[in-house]
Amino acid sequence: GRIYVNQIMLYSAIFIRQFNCELDLLTYPFDRQVCQIKVSPPWALQDFIKLTPGEAINEAPFSFSQFNVINFSMLPFEAKVNVGMSNTGIMFQFHLDRDITHHIYMTYIPTLFILIMTLTSLFINEDHFGATTAISMTCMLVLYMLYQSIVASMPITVYMKLLDYWLIFNLVMPFLVFITLVSWELMKDKPNNQVMDLDEDEAWQRKKKYCKLTMQIILPSISAVFVLLYILIVLYVIFKD
Repeated sequence: GRIYVNQIMLYSAIFIRQFNCELDLLTYPFDRQVCQIKVSPPWALQDFIKLTPGEAINEAPFSFSQFNVINFSMLPFEAKVNVGMSNTGIMFQFHLDRDITHHIYMTYIPTLFILIMTLTSLFINEDHFGATTAISMTCMLVLYMLYQSIVASMPITVYMKLLDYWLIFNLVMPFLVFITLVSWELMKDKPNNQVMDLDEDEAWQRKKKYCKLTMQIILPSISAVFVLLYILIVLYVIFKD
């Protein structure tokens, strides 16, 4: 439209374009994406067109299925149009803040509970070998099925995401618990079925006891340290801005 005000022609136009926003999913699902729409006049018209940042208004919904759109702004920027040449343009910038509620109660809480159940089997009497191994194998099977369903809905990337580390750790831990339980069962038999005197038998029993106690401390400690570090990393990602 053209409007004449005090012998000055004001020209307004509406442009409809499609823009792509490159997403960095390294911290998925706790990521916050910064999207920019950049506009600059051609080099040949830079002396005739001056773009001035104005007010940024969003007429679309502020919330989608996965993201909340926040922090609208319009800023100037230097656009490189040729080697050694630059031009001033305007940039519309906004943030996509991912909604993590779904991931908390559908992924993190269930897998954490399953991890605790797996580690609990380490403290059951070794006479219940069949029950404890069944617990660890069932937990690993459930975690694998949960992992498949989660991966199917995750964006595919060539690099590891923050959620991938959590899922892989929760898959590895039941396997380590299963190997530990099997090792304890094998240690119930004496080496080569040899006959031991009283001192050798006491030493063998003491060795088994210390081995069992060590694994009961190491595996839960590794899990606790991993969960704590993961929570600290998540808090840093969320509040770093």
